[in-house]
Amino acid sequence: MARPRTIDDDQILDAARAVFLADGRGAPTSAVAQRAGVSEGTIFKRFGSKDGLFFAAMAVPDPTEVVALARRPVAVGQERARFEALGLALVGFFRDVLPRMMCSRLHPHFSPELMLQGETPPPAQVIGALTELVERCVATGSMRTDSPEVVARALVGTMHNYVFLEWMRVPQLPGQVGPDTADFVRRFVTMLWDGAGAPGTAAREAP
Repeated sequence: MARPRTIDDDQILDAARAVFLADGRGAPTSAVAQRAGVSEGTIFKRFGSKDGLFFAAMAVPDPTEVVALARRPVAVGQERARFEALGLALVGFFRDVLPRMMCSRLHPHFSPELMLQGETPPPAQVIGALTELVERCVATGSMRTDSPEVVARALVGTMHNYVFLEWMRVPQLPGQVGPDTADFVRRFVTMLWDGAGAPGTAAREAP
């Protein structure tokens, strides 16, 4: 007789996330069980309660891609391109995280601690890795700033705001930068580099 298919926790959490984001925190665990292909008993055995399942599914994931990209060595002359790549990676990260945060805040037992799991919360990981990158750029002379963390936070905050307004479906006004994500990121990094780039490394003008 064939062994029954084993469903790991991540598969259950993926199913729960899809159900809760679509139908809200009031969605029944039976819908999650059906989507994941497990019994409700399995869900409660692994996660203890519906709240336990909900907050596990909505937890902010580790920003592995962003942190790895920030810490990867960068060749001289390629620093600005790295910041553009990081901007795009941050947009992708926030597109995953923001719906989780907005859904979680409607829960009566919401608290940031339930969302930011681990010894080093994801926001701190991102700010730390980006700050280290700016410091390396300053050390090689490709950037000039006495506030590396401020530069890092500027990049993170702007990408978060971009995704937030996108999520809110805020309409574009005439004359505003359009919704092309890559173009927006490039324009922001151009502005950032004009302010923090070392003399002789100013970015090309936007078309």
